Amino acid sequence: MIHRNEIHSYVENHRGEILNTLKELMKIPSVSYDECKRLLNITKKLYKDNGFETEINPEEGYLLSFYGEGKRTLGLFAHGDVVPPGENWLLTEPFEPKEIDGYLIGRGGKDDKAAILISLYCAKMLKELSIPFNSKLVMFTGIKEETGMQDVKSYLDSHKAPDFSIVCDNEFPVYCGNKGKIVFTATSSTALKGVTSIKGGEHGTNVAKAEATFPYTPELFEALKAKESDNLKVKAEGNSLSLTAFGISKHSAFPEGSLNAASIIAEAIKDTDIFPEETRETAEFIRKVSFDYYGNSLNINNDEAEFGKLTIVNDEIEADSHGVTLSFNLRHGINVNQAETIERLKKEFASYGFTLNISDTAKAHLTSKEHPMLKTLLDTYNSFTGNKAERLLINPSGTYARFLPDSAEIGLAIEDQKPSFKLPKGHGEIHQPDEYLYIEGFLKAIELTALMILECDKTEL
Repeated sequence: MIHRNEIHSYVENHRGEILNTLKELMKIPSVSYDECKRLLNITKKLYKDNGFETEINPEEGYLLSFYGEGKRTLGLFAHGDVVPPGENWLLTEPFEPKEIDGYLIGRGGKDDKAAILISLYCAKMLKELSIPFNSKLVMFTGIKEETGMQDVKSYLDSHKAPDFSIVCDNEFPVYCGNKGKIVFTATSSTALKGVTSIKGGEHGTNVAKAEATFPYTPELFEALKAKESDNLKVKAEGNSLSLTAFGISKHSAFPEGSLNAASIIAEAIKDTDIFPEETRETAEFIRKVSFDYYGNSLNINNDEAEFGKLTIVNDEIEADSHGVTLSFNLRHGINVNQAETIERLKKEFASYGFTLNISDTAKAHLTSKEHPMLKTLLDTYNSFTGNKAERLLINPSGTYARFLPDSAEIGLAIEDQKPSFKLPKGHGEIHQPDEYLYIEGFLKAIELTALMILECDKTEL
């Protein structure tokens, strides 16, 4: 890694510029298409102002930027869209990035706007430091990653995938595969008698907050009041009662440690004798499928040595006089038969009067562990950090890598020595309120990624 010192000096000399640019991108509430498109145009200007050839396709949701003239292509992939901000931010407003104790707080910093800066500054260093480079670097910025990844699918419909791609949308050291995915809704046209409405959740996260309303009666108020806790609050207002549940938010692909607010609401209804028996039975079913994120209650549980356990997360619930709708995000290993799993799900939900609509599927992905680029990435990581990581990892979540035939995922911050930063459970990580990025680790990740690209440039395929 003969260019390590000059790359380090470059990043140190430009740290203010890098962080200020990242903050400007984080201020954009890139959830809606219009705001995502605005972010894409700003990113295009960043590349063009620095002299890089660009190709933009706002309708399909991606930007391509290029450096180098070599025949071999190396890809760097990032996305600028984010999940909705959610509620209960403690340290700042979601789109008002703020530095606190060495961390940058705000929606999208770690997922995944920091990756846009990693890609841009890797290219800038290659160019401005005149580092010899024999490949062509393709930098992809997408804005539909959080909503089905149609951006990268459209890109691959009209472009050949890079010979090898690095997706900066995970953790370090190196990931070589993704779990498969099934996204679906379960709908019942039978209303929950005695329940006016239930609503909660948002895409990409377990239901962290849910609210149910009921017609007021003194008996129901007393019965629900007796169930109050830190996670469940009752309020009477006029002719209506409301029941608000607070869970613990986690990314849909990493549900361990989460608490689903829908299950808390459903349990309260199930345990209240005032509701009709059929309402309580349906509530018990909702409780089971929203509380159990390993699929045991649906007879679809699976555990693989390499890919880990199947997970299924309820991320939205809505009930009214027309019926009940539940949304789910399922992740599974490479040995799971999707068609069989879907049929089993249909059968289990049908027994409680629900029909399924499958909105998205993706197969599990694995780049061969013998791929020479994977060894290069792991060796470079170990050399840079002084660590001794030996194992390539599998990502329970899904990134663009799942659609790129030869690819790996890396992180946006090296976090081995990050200082402690205490927040309540359900805060700080991706898709959570107070999402944070460790600043020094992020700047080191820019250096490491640039060195990885240089080492890949020298690796023979």
